[in-house]
Amino acid sequence: MIIFKVYRITRQKVLAVMVGIIILTVLSSVFRNILLNKEVRVLAVAVANRIIVIDPGHGGQDPGCKGQQGAVEKDITLDIARRVAAKLQMAGAQVYLTRSGDYDLADPGIRGYSIRKKQDLARRIQFAEEKHAEVLISIHVNSFPERKYRGAQTFYQEGDSGGKRLAELIQDSFKTILANTNRVAKSGDYFINRNSQMASAIAEVGFLSNPEEERLLLDPDYREKVSFAIYLAVLKYFK
Repeated sequence: MIIFKVYRITRQKVLAVMVGIIILTVLSSVFRNILLNKEVRVLAVAVANRIIVIDPGHGGQDPGCKGQQGAVEKDITLDIARRVAAKLQMAGAQVYLTRSGDYDLADPGIRGYSIRKKQDLARRIQFAEEKHAEVLISIHVNSFPERKYRGAQTFYQEGDSGGKRLAELIQDSFKTILANTNRVAKSGDYFINRNSQMASAIAEVGFLSNPEEERLLLDPDYREKVSFAIYLAVLKYFK
């Protein structure tokens, strides 16, 4: 009987500790969200009347990469770009999308992937310059032959201090909001970053070649988190 009572008390204590941990975790999450929302409200003032161009990668004849579960890069990038734009517009920014539907910016009659792609990319940059954009964010989804690779990552052009800061802020935001990547912002030689006159960054929001990450990117709630992460980074950039 004594042993039984000791076991009962121990079990009750374990249960109490477990309940306590759950409660603390929930409260911590609630308080974190409260503080984050407060931070967003304070920062949102900084983007009023700022000119921002969001570039949904690929489109039209160029679908980008595809996942085994049916995800298509051009669709995911457009959805996330629209979500980012909506948030920034609500904060008072002037936001433009390089494309608002399933098309690219190359002339219809151009044949040959490389020629068409080069014109498409050049016109995206031209679009941002004509809008006098202060920042250009190009949204993409990654892919790799080995399915184990995952994680959102940002890229900037070496020598572009504004682009580097923007990419680092987006990457830090991915780490905080998505909480599933340890990658860091890196310099890379990409057409958009290399040829744009304004601060620019490429945001690769995950790997469609990774089954788990593809499932996440097919989830509208997760894409909403991705868009919020980019939005928060832009607010901090203009702070």
